[in-house]
Amino acid sequence: MDDAAMLWRWANDAETRRNAFSKAPIPYDAHVAWLGNRLRSEANAMWVFTDADGPVGHVRFALSGDRAEINITVAPERRGRGHGRAMLSQAVRNLRDECGAGVRPRATVLAHNTR
Repeated sequence: MDDAAMLWRWANDAETRRNAFSKAPIPYDAHVAWLGNRLRSEANAMWVFTDADGPVGHVRFALSGDRAEINITVAPERRGRGHGRAMLSQAVRNLRDECGAGVRPRATVLAHNTR
């Protein structure tokens, strides 16, 4: 929960909202409640990635059976440097370490989201 405000800012970034299925801004109280539920749920796995320069982004998986739906956000100020690919690769390794090799990550992406 220490990262709630940062994750909320990233979630409400204009590019993030443009590439989300729901375009509406997320109220802070709703975000905090959602995050608390996700952190308590065994059906979710989430990692916040940092480097020497600070926060880079986060990857979250919503687990259902052997499937893991991917949600990824790169911090707005850190985009365009390959961080998304690096975070996703590490997050998939983490997920398989925690949940087993049989888990199948997948992402649903809007057609205009070329990244």
